[in-house]
Amino acid sequence: MLRFILIKPCIVLFFMKLFPLPFLLLVFFPTTIHAQESNPLIALYDFCEQAKEVFPGDYLTALNNARATTSADQTPEGEPVTCIKTFENDQWYRFTADSGYTYYEVIIHPRQCATPAGMQALIIEAEDCSSEAFIYRACANPYKMEPLKFYLKDPKPEQNYFIYVDGYDGNVCTYDLELIGHEKNLHPDDLRLLQTDYDNPPPYFEPPRMNIQFQNNEVYLEWDVDAQEDVKFFLVERMLSWLPEHRVHGRVVRTIEAQNTVGNGVATYRFHDDFTRFEDGKEYCYRVLQINSQGQRAYTQHVCIEAKMIQSFSISKIFPQEEKNKFVVLYKNSKKQDLKFSVLDAEKKFLKGLTLEKVKKGDQQFTIDMTAYATGTYLFRVENGEELFEREFFVE
Repeated sequence: MLRFILIKPCIVLFFMKLFPLPFLLLVFFPTTIHAQESNPLIALYDFCEQAKEVFPGDYLTALNNARATTSADQTPEGEPVTCIKTFENDQWYRFTADSGYTYYEVIIHPRQCATPAGMQALIIEAEDCSSEAFIYRACANPYKMEPLKFYLKDPKPEQNYFIYVDGYDGNVCTYDLELIGHEKNLHPDDLRLLQTDYDNPPPYFEPPRMNIQFQNNEVYLEWDVDAQEDVKFFLVERMLSWLPEHRVHGRVVRTIEAQNTVGNGVATYRFHDDFTRFEDGKEYCYRVLQINSQGQRAYTQHVCIEAKMIQSFSISKIFPQEEKNKFVVLYKNSKKQDLKFSVLDAEKKFLKGLTLEKVKKGDQQFTIDMTAYATGTYLFRVENGEELFEREFFVE
């Protein structure tokens, strides 16, 4: 038998004044609190096994990785290395290639992120979710808030592919995801986005000169190219040297534009790896991918060097003060010792210096006054009689 309870209007008015309207809605209509849980736009897709199926022409909006599991794991050893360093609050999508398309385009539009580091993403070729079977076909990691646009070239009909999406360094983002299938060939201007297509390895090329050095706890790579050669840009990859030759895959660490060298005999290119955390005694290997205006690619053989870290001191950073042409040097001293500080010009000619005795252990700083010197590049050197460390800085 149903019974109705009459509520006097005065009682309703009393509760409306005492409590805000959203609270009353929750009290009288409690089922509304579950609506968000069933919204497919914020589903987790948290693991490979939960990957959401997408199709060409799909445009998924207002996706969010805030609820994705965070586990800052390194890429599994023995697997191809990509432009993504860690797998964290990731989400997965999958699609099956159709024979009617010559390539696929994936665009990820970050709407809003917790930090400006943005997002990163992969296209993975795999029959299943076993990481041992993964082939990384494309990678995008711009390190900033901008759309990620990358391609799957020469897809295999009926092959399964995963789209892996991640917030850079644990970043939480709201984003849109778009999958486009193209029937025509890829335009040459977009070839620079094919940073990691490991399924069809290009041939080798041998530059006239290629040199690698480890200085100041960092790697310096330099190579020459015939100025008349057709080069659109280079990609520098850092390798894992212990992988078998046929499984060597590189992480793209820098894009370098070709120089306008008409009339010159040789063009010299340089790369400075100042962001890898090097370990003393470990070997590090690099190679260069050359892309011409027709999209043809060729690799150099990889070159390797052992990291011999300066342990007793290091220069962290040199930055200008508010007063023009005055600089502060931040350096770290690992033990109590005498240190000599010097300023040199670009040709490493000594300009001025100072020796400090028994500098205490820890983080220290040193001030440089360059008001009497011309505009240009200079070197700041720290040495203790056995080792020396140099860092460039620029005087305006």
